[in-house]
Amino acid sequence: MTKVSFYLPAALVNKLVVVSVIRGQDQSDFVASVLTRELSSVTYYDRSTRPPAESLTVTEIGMESSA
Repeated sequence: MTKVSFYLPAALVNKLVVVSVIRGQDQSDFVASVLTRELSSVTYYDRSTRPPAESLTVTEIGMESSA
């Protein structure tokens, strides 16, 4: 896992603590499971989806954005 920081409302943090105690589950594990469920429809690719043959030059990028 990787450490991240979020600002959450105090009431939500209180609920997180209670749920973690009731389930006997680490807070990080619970948050990870909730985020996994909520983000399950998001597809992430670790590389460019554009094939190298279709790369644009700087001029083409400028023309594409003004079109």
